[in-house]
Amino acid sequence: MIDTESDKPTRHHPHSIPALIQIQAIHDEHWTTSIIIEVQHLPYTSTSLFNSIRQLCRMIFSPLNKLMTWGDLVNKLHPFEQFNFFDISQVTNTFNLQDYFARQWNTAHPHTADCVARHQPIIEESISDDFLVCLVNSADLDDEFDPTHPIDDYNTCICPSEIRPYKTKNALWSLQKAVQFTFNLTLDKSITLNTWSCGLDLYLHTWRLDTEKRTRQALIYYAISDLFASTYLYFHFHTCSAPSDNLTYPSSINNIQHKSHAPAMFFIITDSHGKYFPPIIQTPSYKLITNSISGLQWVNTYNTKLCTRSLLLS
Repeated sequence: MIDTESDKPTRHHPHSIPALIQIQAIHDEHWTTSIIIEVQHLPYTSTSLFNSIRQLCRMIFSPLNKLMTWGDLVNKLHPFEQFNFFDISQVTNTFNLQDYFARQWNTAHPHTADCVARHQPIIEESISDDFLVCLVNSADLDDEFDPTHPIDDYNTCICPSEIRPYKTKNALWSLQKAVQFTFNLTLDKSITLNTWSCGLDLYLHTWRLDTEKRTRQALIYYAISDLFASTYLYFHFHTCSAPSDNLTYPSSINNIQHKSHAPAMFFIITDSHGKYFPPIIQTPSYKLITNSISGLQWVNTYNTKLCTRSLLLS
């Protein structure tokens, strides 16, 4: 699952500024790995770290991987092409979850009988010399109803908004509305009014006050929640089961949250620099295990034991 975030245009910056690429590798319905790339804080292109990031992204944005997103992925990635850590021409195996959701929703919520009846053909029973002059709403003459695609949206739809919130052909569902209608949950967008390129990683030290620190943590949480929301929707319709095992319902307000589990466990593989880290760090919220391997490289074609890629794929 892929998503992006950009800073909105301002008076000083009339064009949006690319800020984040969020990546969620979906291993199965219950196990994913999430990565956030802050493109305004990338290392210099001449560094080995940047080369490692580029190698990782080119593996991710490969035609061998199915890349899902809410909307058109290529359009989302175009503003990020300038950073040269992926080849957009290789982004070919894409899946538009927004279109998929609309088809699934419309199939499960067909037009009501009253709505369909408006478009039944009229049979003329007799010919009369009388004339009737009517005042017709011009919008009704531009009817988008297509009998060959009866589940599609159209502008003369009279279905209740509870089952058909959109009334125009090829309407684009927002992710917030899809989550609301499917799970009766809210995806709070107020946090998105902040500046995404501010430097979310606390180790960048772009914050001074505790409030700024908390804002960055909230932005990270939202960026990850955006990915999880799309993933939940995909599995909901793909497996026909609601994600009740993954979502919790707070008493005050229905928000997307992650279920409380045992402390998270992280495993770090490093080169010899990792020897300065304690082998195990235990806190109430996570456990960190570090394994340093002298001579470790991201790619080593001669010794798989010193090749990070081989170790991760083994």
